[in-house]
Amino acid sequence: MIASHSYIKTDFHHEEGLLYYCKSLFSGTFKSENDGVIEEDQYQRGLRHGIQKTFFRNGNLKQATMYTNGLKNGRSIEYYSCGAKKTNASYTEGLLGGTLEEWDSSGVLKSRRTYFKGKLIAAKAATY
Repeated sequence: MIASHSYIKTDFHHEEGLLYYCKSLFSGTFKSENDGVIEEDQYQRGLRHGIQKTFFRNGNLKQATMYTNGLKNGRSIEYYSCGAKKTNASYTEGLLGGTLEEWDSSGVLKSRRTYFKGKLIAAKAATY
């Protein structure tokens, strides 16, 4: 099922972290728009499950994050409105795990940090 929040807003509601449609847990694609920013989420039994995407007003991808049973799980990438990569991170069961990289809008690496089960274990700032 593909649903658009702007058309059937009253049939959807969030309760205790779950998305419901007509009083049942929602499964499918949910699209919403807020001030020109579009968000597209995949849901399974009321929880985010699959890829979640957010788009800038200009249509460029702002963020793409993988979810499993409501938790970030896998790659999460953010972009600047110009299309340059802003951050690249990995999550396991909702916690940062692995390398988190950050770039400035011109594509220069600003920092690289390593996480294990959500805790920072190493960091390196970029040198200019």
